Amino acid sequence: MTSTYTYSGDPSSSPLDETRFLLSDTGPPWLFSDEEINYALEKNNNDPMAAASSLALAKASYYIRRGSISIDGISLDYGARGQAMLDLSSRLEKEANKQSAGPPVQAGGIDKVFDATVLTTPNDYPSVFDKLDYPQ
Repeated sequence: MTSTYTYSGDPSSSPLDETRFLLSDTGPPWLFSDEEINYALEKNNNDPMAAASSLALAKASYYIRRGSISIDGISLDYGARGQAMLDLSSRLEKEANKQSAGPPVQAGGIDKVFDATVLTTPNDYPSVFDKLDYPQ
């Protein structure tokens, strides 16, 4: 089977394109095939942020295993690339967790700017009982 590599140029057009965008994998030389990205999306509930995090972690492992290479005075430090991918994976994972957590929980009803010092007597405090209509 031949691997495919596509990117429309619009990250909002598909989860695959958004995942590529998050990984900066938007043109040759490609880091991941469409099939690899689709697999990661499937394993991560079609969440591009989580899929990109797992792909970055996989690529970090690949680079770290390669280490450093020096041939004819030219050096490639794959360890540094691996660390960069680990950092990217960590940032993407934090963002994915933030998004999946939902909106912040709000409780109470007193505004942050509420100033309790202006209330001087018990009669100044609003009460829910004041709003209830009791039969006479």
